[in-house]
Amino acid sequence: YCEGGTNPKVHVHDAKTGREIHTLSDVTELELADLAFSGCGSRLYALSRATSKVLRVYSMKTGAALPGCEMTLPQRFDKIAIYPGHKDTLALIRSSSVRIVSIQKSYQTYIARLLPSGLPLETDMAVSAYAWTPSRQLLMATRQGSLLTFDGFTGHVLHAVQAERPITSIAVTDNFIATAHLGNTIRFWKFRSEGLPTPEEGSAMLQQMPPMEGGFEEDKSQLFSLDRVADLEAISADLPLQEGLSGQVAYLQALPESDQMLLTTADGEIWAFLVPEPRQNRSNFEDVGSLVEASGDLEVKDLQLTLLSWFHTHPISDGLILDRTARIVASSD
Repeated sequence: YCEGGTNPKVHVHDAKTGREIHTLSDVTELELADLAFSGCGSRLYALSRATSKVLRVYSMKTGAALPGCEMTLPQRFDKIAIYPGHKDTLALIRSSSVRIVSIQKSYQTYIARLLPSGLPLETDMAVSAYAWTPSRQLLMATRQGSLLTFDGFTGHVLHAVQAERPITSIAVTDNFIATAHLGNTIRFWKFRSEGLPTPEEGSAMLQQMPPMEGGFEEDKSQLFSLDRVADLEAISADLPLQEGLSGQVAYLQALPESDQMLLTTADGEIWAFLVPEPRQNRSNFEDVGSLVEASGDLEVKDLQLTLLSWFHTHPISDGLILDRTARIVASSD
């Protein structure tokens, strides 16, 4: 966590013992936008937004800044998203754009590069959600309802589609890409990670924005194929008030080494539910369109929704899994 005020320090604690293991100074002059650990826990990334706009990377073995990794940024960014499969690839997100950063070891130093933006300068969008796929593509959803797929190696846009409703959160499981939509529908998609479109094909899709629901079985240019649908609004309507969702889904996260997901809402609710099994037989639905139009193919017994907690005065904006059992959730006023 980071202190407030001028020249704040960053304190790093062992999550199991609570013992402070590092105190980092000179991280920012005034305000940090974000802090993030690599998946292996060996690095801490710090994003400064006031007064300077700088990305810094620290070793959690020594507490020292990694040489060559301090990067002055051309504009303010708000979030860090590290690729779970490799700590040398990360994304910086701001309200209207995303940039990929690559880090390479070079003898006794590192070379950090901010890759060129994959979006045209005139692109007008507002980022609503993002997540990495296991095959190193960055998914970014916008409040306008589009979902873009970026190449994690180059930063180019490879794929662009329009969802039926805007996406509020994205989570990746072993079998699915899960998207939460306005209206409290969660859709579970199969994702095609082979034979990806070229940057030229991605640019053409960015102009056309075909519907996301097409499915790669019928359309070879598609990366997503709808498999399961959970209409939480319809499910909650059939439940007693205290057993159903009341707020808009704001955040999804898959729990590691588990068949469950964490769900938080704008009303401060924290729920857990089971990740569904992939559909093996689609004979119950004539086509993908009927699956979308139906009130969802998943029922209460399939999801086993469980209310974990409710912070009724605070919308929950994010969650962080500390280990297999402990969880910490941050709220925003």
